[in-house]
This record gives sequence, C-alpha cells and structure tokens, in this order.
Amino acid sequence: MKRTPQENLARQLDTLPTAQAPLTAEQKQRILALACQKAGLAEPQRKPETPPAPRPALRAIRRKRRTALRTLLVAAAVVCLCTVTVFAAPALLKMLAGDIGFFAADPAATAGPLAAPRGNYDGAQPQLEAYNAAVGQSVENGGVTMTLDTIAMDVSGMDAFFTIEGNAAIQDLLGREGYEPDWTKLQALFDLLRTEVNGDETALDLMQTDYYLNDEGQLQIWAHYALTQTPQGDEITVVINAECNIGPDKESLYGDWLPFVFTVSLDGASVRAGGRQTAPGVYDLGQSMTFDPKVLRDELNYPDIDESYTEPVTIEYPLRLKHLAFGPLGGSLSVDMSTQDDPEYFGGVIAGPYTLDGGLLAIADDTGKPLYLTDSTITTPASWNLTAPDPAAASLTLTPIRIANTPEGLERRTVTVEEMKNGAKIEITPLGGYTVRNFAIEDHAITYELVPYGVWTGGDHSLAPNAEGLISLAEGEATVLGGEQDGETVTAYHSGLYTETVDGVTGVITVRHDYYAATRAQIESIPSFRYVYDGGNYTLDTAHAVTLPLEPVA
Repeated sequence: MKRTPQENLARQLDTLPTAQAPLTAEQKQRILALACQKAGLAEPQRKPETPPAPRPALRAIRRKRRTALRTLLVAAAVVCLCTVTVFAAPALLKMLAGDIGFFAADPAATAGPLAAPRGNYDGAQPQLEAYNAAVGQSVENGGVTMTLDTIAMDVSGMDAFFTIEGNAAIQDLLGREGYEPDWTKLQALFDLLRTEVNGDETALDLMQTDYYLNDEGQLQIWAHYALTQTPQGDEITVVINAECNIGPDKESLYGDWLPFVFTVSLDGASVRAGGRQTAPGVYDLGQSMTFDPKVLRDELNYPDIDESYTEPVTIEYPLRLKHLAFGPLGGSLSVDMSTQDDPEYFGGVIAGPYTLDGGLLAIADDTGKPLYLTDSTITTPASWNLTAPDPAAASLTLTPIRIANTPEGLERRTVTVEEMKNGAKIEITPLGGYTVRNFAIEDHAITYELVPYGVWTGGDHSLAPNAEGLISLAEGEATVLGGEQDGETVTAYHSGLYTETVDGVTGVITVRHDYYAATRAQIESIPSFRYVYDGGNYTLDTAHAVTLPLEPVA
C-alpha cells in the first residue's frame, strides 16, 4: 500500500530511539506538524485514538530533564529527516547461526544447579544456535539491568535469552531465610509472562524456564514459549513484558514487581522459513461421552442436578485444531478451548469446552516416527510442545486415545535404585513410557533423565522415591485456612522439591529431587522408586484416526 509523505514521517518518528522516554500522542502530533511545516507539506489530520492502556507508575517518575532533552533531540532529528524523500527502514532481525551465551555452562550436577542449567539440552542447543538473532537490548530499573541477549523464533515457538545484572538484588534474594535451595529463590527474582506477537496476547504460551548464575554473578535466563498460531506479516513485532521483584518488599515475594519491557521487530520471512503445518479446523475423531444424571447425582456427588433431569446425554468431542506446526526449533500443537458456542447440560453442571484433549493424541508421521508431546499449558487455547517429524515426512496421523476410566489394569510398581542406575524401563501404559538415563545422587539431590519410547508416553510418569521415614524433614510455620483451626499457626514439615525440564527437540525430561534437610547418607538409603502402570485404561482408537498433510508455511 502506497503511503503519503505525512504517513512516512509518522512511521519514521515511531522508529526513533525514544524507548527510555516514550513520546505521548500530543508530543508526536506537535513534532510531526513541525516537521511537515519545514518540509512544505500539509499538516496531517488528527485521527481519533483509542485511549492508551494505563502504564506502570514507574514511567511517570522518569527524570523530567532527560525526557525533555530527548524530546528536543527527536524533534530536531525529524525536522532534518524531512528534507529526505526516501527513508531507510530499520533492519529487521533475521534468524541466523550464532552462539548463545546461556549454553556456555554444562548442565548442572546435582550439587550445583545454581551455576549451570538444570536440564540437558543436547537436542535443543544445536537447533537454537543454528537459528537465532542477537538482540542486545537492555532496560535498567531499580538498580537492576535486564538485557534481552538473543531471540529465536519459528512457526512453532519462541526462545528468549536474558541476562540480569544487579548483584545487590540477587544477593539480597539469596540471603532470604528459608529451606528452599538457592536456585528456587532466584526464580522469585523474575517473571516472564505477558508476551505479545503483533499485538496478540494469546499468540505465545510460556512453557518453561531455566536459569543459573554465571561466573560473573549474572543471572542467565532462558524462557521457552509455544506459538498458538503462525505469525504473519513482513514484520513481526514481539513485545515481552518481563518483571523483576526488586522492590523494598522483595523478601516477601509479593513486593514491588518492576517492569522491563522489550520490543523486537523480526523479519517475517525468516521466522517462517522452513516451516511446515497442517490445516487448522474441526476434525471428528469419533470421540464422545455419555453422562447419566442419576449416576452423576447419586454416585459421583453432584447434588445440584435437579431430579427433573432423568435422561442421559451423549456429548461429541471433536478435535478443534487451532495450530499444528513445525520449524527448525521443533513443533507446537494448540487446541481451541473456547466455550462461547457450547451448550450446557443439567443446569450447567456439564459445560464446555467440548473438544478432544490434545494430550490424548498419539501422533506419528508417515515414516513411522512417533512425535512426543512434552510441555503443556491449560490456557485458552491449550498448547503443547512436541518433537518434530522426519524431514522427509509428508503427513501426520493423529490417533485418539480412548480412556476406560476403570480401576482394572492399574498396577503399583516398584523399581530399585540399582535398576534406575542401570537404565530401567518405566512402562506407563502398553503404548509407551520412559527409559531412565544418567541417574545420580550427590549432596542433597537426586537427578536423572527420562527418555520417551513407544507411540504415546501417557503424559504423567508418576515416578516418586520411596523415602518415607528415611530422611530428615525441614520445619516451617504455616497458617491454617478454614476449619476449626482457621488462622492458627502450626508447624509444617517439608521433605523436598520436585522439578523437571524438557528438551523440546528430543522429548528427554531432566528430573530433579531436591531435599531440604536430608543428608547424602539418608538419600543414598532410599531403596527404590514407585510408579503406576495402567494396563487397561488407555487404548489406540485407530478406527477414528485422521491423516493430515504437512504443507509448507506460506
């Protein structure tokens, strides 16, 4: 679309470096009018504007002198630019090969997660370092500088790498009393949530973070997001609204969260390069569920169902596929979870969304390679990461998993620590599970990796150590909420913390059990782990599988 000279001036004004003191609409209008006057152009007509969203209070207390000076400089710059008939657009960031500083450290040993990433990313690292853009954008706030070092984005997701510098804030947080390991305290320093792609706040879902302190005492952060739609346009604008807990009440974990806003413009063609996707839509995979009001009322404790409801209702569950795409960084699946058009039954007791859970899909490409669902969210839309198909694959087959929901076939199984060390096979269902790798015990923690196998891993491995009565517990105070003891302070006992990270390329899960008060000798006394094998509830519904072609992203 051809733009007027006035529109070109306005567009150029928006590209000037005013991030430290954003111009108001009135300032922009005055500067633009002056610029057009100097260039012999008619003043542009003022367009009605949508009232701006409230900004954090912090922006209102910027130094006025700096703001005024920057405004004058911008005005002068625009006036000078008005004598030029063609404006050079700022270069958009393209995805290229480059090292990523986050991966400079090896994966953490059980004794030192503070100084290295917790997860093993042998699959993800080479993919990311072959497809990223250096940013180097910094924001200072409250004595802390946060830098967006690198960003990587394809049609499946986005990875953002940050550095936080602020020794006092970091050390103050690490000095907070508590039984948690230091690396969990660090998580209270940052929050990377509200993210936009081309103005859409639902385009990205935060799937996981990993972080550590480097040799310089800087906090290195990796935030991984899944895309819920293919980003469109020649220019893709990404806004990351990060927050840091660095206020005077930071020790409470609910104190002053100060904003750190980053805006990056990416080359759309570069982001979509090499991308493949299936067509979104509503697919009938033959899934339904029948609800009997009498059973719900009398056996499943739904007393609100009126006696007037007597007839069973069968509800269809199609797959509302919003996004299924793959790029150089992996894959993502999104399912539409909206309920606006869904009816309600039995007075609202049964309500939407009526859609097949993406986690109940066994996915394989036409070469026979299974694709494993990894991280997931329960937002709207619901999202999953999944491993990529074979490069030669032309289609995907989505097979629904039927659930019997009966206690038959459930088995409580035990695997010894020695078996874990020797690569035990953890069978979750007849359809698949995990193989244990790199089991280790050191100081106050146990770590190991779970490698997926089979056509479907079941989603939850439920693997837990049999540590009851063998380890020391940490004590802490807790306030009772509700009941006869409401408001009373009692002593709470805590064993440890379970966490996991996932390599999105391989699907390998790195598991960590941190014990708060146990000694190494106590941890080494743990004889075994337990898990549940479900041999009867999950089956492949091959009769209702659907095959979708993989097509290049335009």
